[in-house]
Amino acid sequence: KDARFKAIKEGRAKAPDHTGLIFEEVNYYLSENNNEELLVSLESAIIAAPDNKILHFAKGSALGSLKKYEEAKVAYLAAIALDSDYFDAYNNLGSLYLDQAAPLVDKMNNLGLSQADQKKYNTLNKQRNLLYSKAKPFLEEAVRIDNTAFQVLSALKDVCYQTDDLDCWKRTNTRMKELS
Repeated sequence: KDARFKAIKEGRAKAPDHTGLIFEEVNYYLSENNNEELLVSLESAIIAAPDNKILHFAKGSALGSLKKYEEAKVAYLAAIALDSDYFDAYNNLGSLYLDQAAPLVDKMNNLGLSQADQKKYNTLNKQRNLLYSKAKPFLEEAVRIDNTAFQVLSALKDVCYQTDDLDCWKRTNTRMKELS
């Protein structure tokens, strides 16, 4: 592994714009789960191949794992601009918002019944629902592309329920029952 990385780095030093070497470097950082270095490499790869939706998607994933949500959103939207039926990009965009909502849900679940806690709960609930509302159109698009993706359907069903969109909940629930 070390020899492979050394060869990639030496090759990049000699031919910094060689797309094959750039992609090798991207793949190396992906395999190492080194998102900081991956982002640097992805920038070169995207310059070399700006129409490659997978590179934009990988950038979104790396940024999301680093909790750089707005930048991740931009990268996923770039992937979708290249392929309007890119299921994974829509799914991950929805997940970005759900990931941000998860700590709010944890806080909500740990509150008591006092008036002060109920006030905190209501504030957190509004924040969570705003994130759910932002996730919903991306989850719906993912379901439009693949209406057999059970986990996405389940996430969408929960979002619809929590945001009081009963029509969406019913449609999603019916589809899940059809798949069961």
